[in-house]
This record gives sequence, structure tokens and C-alpha cells, in this order.
Amino acid sequence: MNNIAKEKIKQSKLGMLVFSPDAIKSNSPGSIIFKIRKDIGLNNIGQQWFQHSDNSIIKFYQNSIPDNAPHIHLIQKLFTYSKVLVTFWKGEDVFTKLQKIKGASHPADAKAGTIRSSFYCDNSITNLIHASDNADEMLMEMDVMGISEIPSTIYRNSEVNAYSFEHNGGYQLLKALQQYVRPLDKIKRSMFFIPHDNIPADADARKTFNVVSGILKKIEVETQDDTVKMAVKCFFESKACELDNILLNNPGMDVSPWSRIVIQSGSVCIGKWRRLRIDDVVHKLKTILGDSKYLISGSSALYLNDISVKPNDIDIWCDEDNLVEISKKLNIKIIKDENQFYTANKVLLNMDGWDIEIVGNVYLKSDKHLFIDELMLKTSKNKVEL
Repeated sequence: MNNIAKEKIKQSKLGMLVFSPDAIKSNSPGSIIFKIRKDIGLNNIGQQWFQHSDNSIIKFYQNSIPDNAPHIHLIQKLFTYSKVLVTFWKGEDVFTKLQKIKGASHPADAKAGTIRSSFYCDNSITNLIHASDNADEMLMEMDVMGISEIPSTIYRNSEVNAYSFEHNGGYQLLKALQQYVRPLDKIKRSMFFIPHDNIPADADARKTFNVVSGILKKIEVETQDDTVKMAVKCFFESKACELDNILLNNPGMDVSPWSRIVIQSGSVCIGKWRRLRIDDVVHKLKTILGDSKYLISGSSALYLNDISVKPNDIDIWCDEDNLVEISKKLNIKIIKDENQFYTANKVLLNMDGWDIEIVGNVYLKSDKHLFIDELMLKTSKNKVEL
């Protein structure tokens, strides 16, 4: 790579975004490029195709995905299935802007308006795109792909309505079940299809998940076919290997290698959907608490302020009077938390999959100014968003 290109990248004037094979399969790059230009004002200045190998994809993600990650085999299968499209972008604060528009790894966590909160995403493996975090990472990734200069070719497909379900695990399972039941007259086939009017026109990820999962759960309850029932059960219980065996041992499902990758990806990542987005939970909580005075803190506050972290709970501070008021509004008793460092009254609750801790006045017993316990260390590992 020439020094001018390196210097531009170092100055955060050039960034890189990679469309993974699922984005290509779903014909989404044109729509995503249009969204990036429109929403954050960056311009794409070049693109190049690249075919990953098992080794190159491990090297490419060496800073963000450990090689012993539980689903690394699916990531390898995905990225070696077909070529990726590498695109280069120019503009002020390019890395920050691309990270922000990309959204959290899992669409269940992605903020509304981001790419992964839309485009019918349903899991954190087939989630359409990768964006380099910074200049050093971008240069490393380009080196892995053997790209020495910024290409001048521009992606010309300007299609902005090419929304597709090809990367959606729940939908791919539904298609497999449709194939399987087609010859079976005893099964009511109409329930295996999504009514056109039910497909979210805005391609919202959560709406799509609710529609597809609702149909699958209805099938599980109503079908008399044990194979269908077990396939759906395995999907929702994240038993991806068992589900894959069912697909392979029932030829009537006619599942392609691509569908197997996507279905397994949707299954292993399905647990995240049990939570609402943190933004939605905070809005719901604010509505309940009304005019009570409190302060949201910790990693959840950072996330809500657009800092790229992965909160695992919601921490709230207030004084004792407001804690009593909040306790009454939530109809939850106040408990005392006492240890060698402090004493505090708290209200603890779980709302839509999120643990929420509301703390009143803290009374110190120690002159220590920094408090870290085992739980903090354990839950803080791998909290930075990919």
C-alpha cells in the first residue's frame, strides 16, 4: 500500500466496510450503501471482491473473535461459502460513523435505525456487514486479504428495495418445513407461509423475528407431525446440531448447504431475542417511574450515550426518598445490601430480560476509593461490542 493511502487511513479519512456472503445472497449491498450515504453522509470510493479461506477468516477476526469461540465453525462456513465485497468509504470520523450505523452484533441489541436493526436480520452470525474499528485494524485486515491499494472500482448496483430473507434463520427453517409438508395432505400447509401483509415493510429485525417466530411456534403447537414439531423445538432451544441432523435425515426438506448455515446460525443465537432492546426497556421504565428523580449509570448509561459497550444490566442511582417512592410505584420491597465496604438500600427487578438495580444512598465503611469485586470482573469480560 502506498504511503498516501496509509496516511489517509491513519487520519481517519478512509474506512472499510465488508459485505459478508449473506448480504450478497440477500442482494442487500445496494440498499445498505444507499442507507449509509443518506444517513451519515459518507461516500464509497472503491470496492473489491475477496474469497476467504479457513485460515484467512481466523486471521481477519483475530482481534475480535477468539479462535475457540463456540460458533467459530459457523463463521468459517459462512465466510468460505462465497466471496465477500470489500468497500472503502471516505469522510470525516469515518470509523466512528460506520460503527454507529452498523449496530450491535446481534440485531436484538442493535439500536433502531442501524443496519442490523433492519434488513430482516435475526442473528449475530449472518448479520450482513463488518466495519473496521480503527485505522490499525483496517490495515491489518487489508493485509490479510492481500489488498495493497484502495481500488477505484465503485459498486454500481443502486437497487434500494432488494430486501430478502436469505440470511434469516427462522425464515429458512420455515422454507425447509414448507418443502417437507408439501406432499403430506394431512398437514395444514397454509400455516407454513407468511401472509404478505405481515411482512414488515420497513424490514425491522424485531418485528420480523416476532412474525416468523410466531408462525413457527404456532406450527409447533398445531402440527401432528413429530418431525416438524421436533425441528421447531430444537430451533428455539438452540439445539443446532440436533436440528441439523433432522434436516439432513429428512430429504423432503431439501435443505441446501446455505440454508443449513443460516438455520444453525439463527438457532444458536436465538436466546438474545428474549430481551427487549435496552432502549425500549429504559423507555418503559421511565414511563412507570414518572417524575421520580434518578440517574442511570454504568455500562447502560455509556451505551445509551452511543459508547460502544455491551451492558449486561441496568444500574440506577437515587436518594432514599426517591427510592421509597420508586419502590411503591414498582410494588417491590426495598432490601439492604451490606458488605465490608458499604451499606445501601436497593430495589432489584427483572424487566423484559434485563436485571435492573436501583440503589439509594450509599454509606461507606471504608476509606477505599475504588471497589471491584469478583462479579464485576466476571461480567466485564468481552463487553466491548464487535
